[in-house]
Amino acid sequence: MSVAVLGTAITAINAGSASIGSLVNTMSQLHEQSLYVHDLTDFLKKADDLAIPEGGRALPTRPRSIRLDNVSFRYPGREEPAVDDVSFSIELGTVIALVGPNGSGKSIASSSWTRAG
Repeated sequence: MSVAVLGTAITAINAGSASIGSLVNTMSQLHEQSLYVHDLTDFLKKADDLAIPEGGRALPTRPRSIRLDNVSFRYPGREEPAVDDVSFSIELGTVIALVGPNGSGKSIASSSWTRAG
């Protein structure tokens, strides 16, 4: 085999190898982008499922305050209440924090709120 033929063969192999690498990279990017399209399709379907139908009830007005009145909670199997006779009101725009040790009833108190006018 002549040196010219060998050189041409090596050049062709290098060019083919680069093309195959480029093809694999492009296919990888295409696969990644298809995952985003799949997520978008799922989100749009969920949005359609959760949309308020025409003629449905209007959304409730924004509450002016949130009020807790005499809230008590006792964990099952416990004698002592985690929260006992708690009452307070939070006006619109007020920021608060419920602070206390683990098991003190912070989550229970926040799920017991009622709407006030």
